[in-house]
Amino acid sequence: MRVLLGAALVLLTVVVIGIGWFFFYSMDIPNFDTLAGFAPNVPATEVIDCPEGSANVLPYSLIGQNVLKATRAAEGDERNFALQIARSMFCNHQGRMLKRHLLEYKAFVQVRRRFSSEELITMYLNKAYFGDGGVGIENAAKHYYGKRPSELDVAQAAMIAGLLKAPRMYSPDLHPDRAKSRRDAVLTAMLSTGSITPMEAQAAMQSPVR
Repeated sequence: MRVLLGAALVLLTVVVIGIGWFFFYSMDIPNFDTLAGFAPNVPATEVIDCPEGSANVLPYSLIGQNVLKATRAAEGDERNFALQIARSMFCNHQGRMLKRHLLEYKAFVQVRRRFSSEELITMYLNKAYFGDGGVGIENAAKHYYGKRPSELDVAQAAMIAGLLKAPRMYSPDLHPDRAKSRRDAVLTAMLSTGSITPMEAQAAMQSPVR
C-alpha cells in the first residue's frame, strides 16, 4: 500500500511540475515591434541594461552587412542576442533577484523560440546601448561617424560592434587605445569566421577608430 501511495505521489508531482513548466514557457511575450523599440526611461548605466532614450527601429535590411557581420563576430550567435533581450525586459524589476533571474530565463526561452535569427539581431541592435547616451545602432552610427549603419565600412562597423561589450571602457573618445584594441579583436574574429578577407582585415586595422 505504501509503495502504491508513494508511486502515486511521485506521478502527481511529475504531472504538477509538467503543467507548471508548460505554463511557464507558453506565456505570451510582446511582439517584435514592441521588443525592438523597448527602451525604459531610466538613467543610462552599464551596470543595468536599461539605457535612457529611444531609437528608430531599423529593419534588418537597412542595418548593413558590415554591422551584422561585426556584431555576430563580437557577440556570438542568437543565443546571446536572446539573452540580452530577455535581460533588458526586466531591468526595471524591483522584486527579489531570484525572481528576476527566473523571469529573465523564461523570457530568454520564449524569445529564442519565437523569433528568427534575423529578428533577434535586429531587436538586439535597435535596443542596445552604445555609450554617450546613444541607444540603437542608428544613433550609434550617426554619433560616431555621421553615417547610416548601412554606410559604415568594415573598420567602423567593427568599432561600433566592439562597444557592445562595455561602451564606456571601449569608448573611442575616452579610451582610444582600448577602442582600437577592441576593434582589432572584432576584426580578428570576423577574419576567423570568414566574414572578411585578410586584406580587408589588415586595411581596417590600419585605419583610425574615429
